[in-house]
Amino acid sequence: MKIHRVNSMGRQSVTITCLTLTLALLVACGDATPAASIQTSSDTTNSQGDDTTTASDTTAAAVDTSKEPVDPMAKLFAMDPGFNEIKPGGETICSLGAPFSFFVRPGKTNRLLVEFQGGGACWDDKTCGVQNATDAVFSKDVTKTRAAIKAKFFPGIYDHDNPANPFKDWTHVFIPYCTGDVHWGNNTHAYGGGSYNIHHRGAVNVRAVLDWMKEHVFSPEKVFVTGCSAGAYGAIGWAPHIIKQYPGSDFAQMGDC
Repeated sequence: MKIHRVNSMGRQSVTITCLTLTLALLVACGDATPAASIQTSSDTTNSQGDDTTTASDTTAAAVDTSKEPVDPMAKLFAMDPGFNEIKPGGETICSLGAPFSFFVRPGKTNRLLVEFQGGGACWDDKTCGVQNATDAVFSKDVTKTRAAIKAKFFPGIYDHDNPANPFKDWTHVFIPYCTGDVHWGNNTHAYGGGSYNIHHRGAVNVRAVLDWMKEHVFSPEKVFVTGCSAGAYGAIGWAPHIIKQYPGSDFAQMGDC
């Protein structure tokens, strides 16, 4: 496996200090390790015949070679072109209780781009109070993200019709940010003297995305993990787990803070 890491030198100082404090307060209360191991296509179940089988019944059944082999990527490539919204349900959640969802654009090659959305963070009554009152620190749900994707508002690597886009034919998994914990938290905390809760469940949401990827993206040739601001921290923190999920892939991670 080839692993490449590229670090952006832009925008540092206060952002790093605040986000580092966030991690110390939030992540310590929960487990941010993704869920269980990957089940591969080699996991099969054998059946045993009846004890009353006679010698004449021991001839092995002929293998039907007329059937086409199953393409493990068939479910992915059968998706609609453009970004598809995936609603994993379960314990996934946004900061104030709204449902979490993520977006997948199937590519034309077996290459995978995993992107963590950016934003701010909150960790005390002041920062989370501003968020609760104005939704100014990070998105409380995926409504704005959904609207921007449908409107094709995002340029750059989102413009898959641009021949200069190096990721135009890659499968693009976009992970929204709505938990105020740089995608790492696993805790619900009461703020404002207990007047409201913030669900810092970014790790739970990312686990659900990785579980979906296990079922739809197999042995990609290349994997690129990225994000901006809080998404850069998400990319850094989850990169080792994605490497473990795809150990044979040529892997690169870049975070822009």
